[in-house]
Amino acid sequence: AHVAGGALWLTADAPGQLGSCILPALPHVGPTTTFAASFDVHIGGVCLGGGRNCGGDGVSFSFGEVADEAFGADGAGDGLRIQLLTQPIRHLVAQYGGRHLGSAAMGESLRAQAPQQLAVRYAADGLWVRYGSRVLLSGVQVPSWAPRPSWRFAFGAHTAAGAAKHDHHLLDNLRIETGVLDPDSGRVSVQ
Repeated sequence: AHVAGGALWLTADAPGQLGSCILPALPHVGPTTTFAASFDVHIGGVCLGGGRNCGGDGVSFSFGEVADEAFGADGAGDGLRIQLLTQPIRHLVAQYGGRHLGSAAMGESLRAQAPQQLAVRYAADGLWVRYGSRVLLSGVQVPSWAPRPSWRFAFGAHTAAGAAKHDHHLLDNLRIETGVLDPDSGRVSVQ
């Protein structure tokens, strides 16, 4: 991964690419941590096969115990993983601790002509995910939510080795806020 033109390029529009960015651990992360993250995502590039043959393979957002090694669209760590996958079908998958939380079909909106904002939030009302103007997941309860101080936010992407299935994967305008859930009141104080 590298920064060019003010954006983080996880992969170039070429086959066999792998790129990731792992942020440093934030202070005050613990079992009652909530967060709201938003960033612009652009998945696209030259499409040589048309329609569903294009794209490969996707981008991920992770919040967990992430090792210092490159990873792709499957995400990393033992915590929360949000995957935007372009192959074999375009869809979003949410996982926590290796368990499936939810998924949503995305169709051609995933490979938009312009960057789309991905917003991911976890608070008292559960997990919420929005891509562009479309809410994909809302109020999904996450069993055993328990972030640890060593948890980090991270992003990854990869492209297929095949000549026709690849995209560039760019991120920009990242914003992350963390808070603490008061289990008695259900309120969140932002830090």
